[in-house]
Amino acid sequence: MPGQASPFYLANKDGNVRTIQLTQSAVEAGYAVGYNGGLAIAGQSMQGISRQSGAVGDYIACTTDNTASAIVGAAVTNGQDLAVGAGGKLVPAVAGNYIVARALSDSNANLFITVEIKPEAIKA
Repeated sequence: MPGQASPFYLANKDGNVRTIQLTQSAVEAGYAVGYNGGLAIAGQSMQGISRQSGAVGDYIACTTDNTASAIVGAAVTNGQDLAVGAGGKLVPAVAGNYIVARALSDSNANLFITVEIKPEAIKA
């Protein structure tokens, strides 16, 4: 089942929300936010999934655990472990990547799906 179109503000489902100041780059809703104050770096861990868009200097809300709406950068299947890919999109995890989430549905690339965030990222 494909993901959904990009909403302006993404809902989370009973997850923890952290306010993060963007210091390195602008971020759109549904993208992985890193500890660098911008988009998360491919293959690395993340703080959470942005719930809204923001420019450098803005404070945005990020979902840090439980479930969130996130954009995927490649086709994924339900239950697949996900890592941060290029541009902060989630992609299937490969050896050496930190697993940051799990897909909760099948999807094609560049669509929003619900993911289960893994707050304790481990390497694939």
